[in-house]
Amino acid sequence: MDTDVPDTSIPVQIEIFTERLLNPETVERLVTEFAKIEGITRLIMHGPRIAAAVPEGPAKGTPNVHAARRHIQVGQQDVELGVQVGRFWLELEDEDVIEQVEEVSRRILPCGFQINRGLYIRTRPTQTDYAKWGVIKDTRVLGMTDPKSKSRICAIYPRER
Repeated sequence: MDTDVPDTSIPVQIEIFTERLLNPETVERLVTEFAKIEGITRLIMHGPRIAAAVPEGPAKGTPNVHAARRHIQVGQQDVELGVQVGRFWLELEDEDVIEQVEEVSRRILPCGFQINRGLYIRTRPTQTDYAKWGVIKDTRVLGMTDPKSKSRICAIYPRER
């Protein structure tokens, strides 16, 4: 008798780990294609932060001119890309979406990548979430807080079904 019952409370989360940091145009194309896939509930772009101002040296405090720090179009929103993206963390509704994500990644990414399954995005509120948002009613914002950022979350809500 098989007693292994999958735990449905644990969400399906994957990480797309690229072999190199991506340029903003590639990130914009990839996120736009991800937005078209039904079944992606949350997405986080991860990578090293690009400082808005030069942090040290003789030019300390002057604006940091960097080719990767620019605005990208995500759905109908204009988002400032403040990181050099090298990883994407996605939360999916079910396992079937992984194949679609892999196909889009294979088509758009100019370099190699790995898709790993694990738990990358928090599923319970932390003190930082509470400090930034208060009592959280919409669980989609869990784990989406950058304590150093004053900007809001870019949210593309699914079309009405």
